[in-house]
Amino acid sequence: MKYVLLTVVLLLATKLYSQTYTAIVNSDNGLSIRDSPSLKAERIGVIPYKGKVKILKSSKEFEQIILPKERSVVGEWIKISYKDIEGYVFDKFLRYEIDYTHNNYQSGRQNIDIYTEKDFFDNIGDRRTLNIKVKRLDLTQYARDNFNTLNKYIFNKGQTNGKGIEINLLNDEYSGLILIRVNDLEITSDLKSTLIFDHIQIEKSEGITFNNLNFFNDKASASLNGFTTSDSEQIYFTNINLEKGGLYANPDSDIHFKYCDFNQYILRLHDAKVTIEKCKFYNTEQKAIIIVPTDINDVMTILEISNSFFGFNMNMVNVMEIEEYLDDPHSKFNLLFDENNIIKYNPKYKSLQVLVPFNP
Repeated sequence: MKYVLLTVVLLLATKLYSQTYTAIVNSDNGLSIRDSPSLKAERIGVIPYKGKVKILKSSKEFEQIILPKERSVVGEWIKISYKDIEGYVFDKFLRYEIDYTHNNYQSGRQNIDIYTEKDFFDNIGDRRTLNIKVKRLDLTQYARDNFNTLNKYIFNKGQTNGKGIEINLLNDEYSGLILIRVNDLEITSDLKSTLIFDHIQIEKSEGITFNNLNFFNDKASASLNGFTTSDSEQIYFTNINLEKGGLYANPDSDIHFKYCDFNQYILRLHDAKVTIEKCKFYNTEQKAIIIVPTDINDVMTILEISNSFFGFNMNMVNVMEIEEYLDDPHSKFNLLFDENNIIKYNPKYKSLQVLVPFNP
């Protein structure tokens, strides 16, 4: 007998900010404070770049704006205090400060500043924090231009037990970075840096954190952009913008998302544990954002979603699409959520989840 156990907790109705939070302004031009939660509201102040604010409460009012090059983003209007001003700001341009006590490894890391693509590949490895000090690193182009020497060099940094880092070039338009048995690595930026890399694969690794970064690819291979994980624990994404691609969480993956934006992005979860907190999913062109496949083996996917937003998905019919055996009546679901915002911001939405037949 086969079993599929899916635990889903969507707590969209709870307060987003039940304790004191702080955030840092990410916008080079500063961030306007408005007297009510709307882009049309009166501006009552400006917070400079890297200014720190105290988060007071959520408005649960979301808005979509168009950035240069016709890129659309979504943010929530958050009530904040800055010096002697209280008002509302668009949180797309905030970096929420994160408590890193979840990571047992961080105290012994080596901190390394990264200014070039060469710096990145020279220093990626165990027990270190890579601080990206430039706005953009095109790791894809650098890997293509230096593939022969680069791949041999970084892969040989590993040990004979299959530990190391590998570059994979499938063709002229697609490259992948593979991390194998890499432990206690943080890649972070104060600048909300953009990292261009088609695909990052994480295998048999533990304690990897990505913080305050954009993963975006505007090249022809953008549909292949994303992450794949397998047999890896404590993988953290915080303050991350994931755009145009997908994450494929394969068996024995343990992944945590907090304050992340999923812009034209899908999640495919297969026998994985995934937690998603205070994230936004928008602009998807698919009918479902989260795909839960099954196979001939027993599968246990655990998905917990809290205080997250699904909106401005013009084609989304269901949040989740779940494959189920036709002869298996034992699928178990634990669902707790508030549909108000989903209905309000997604015109074609019908239901949280839909079951589809298993397709071997």
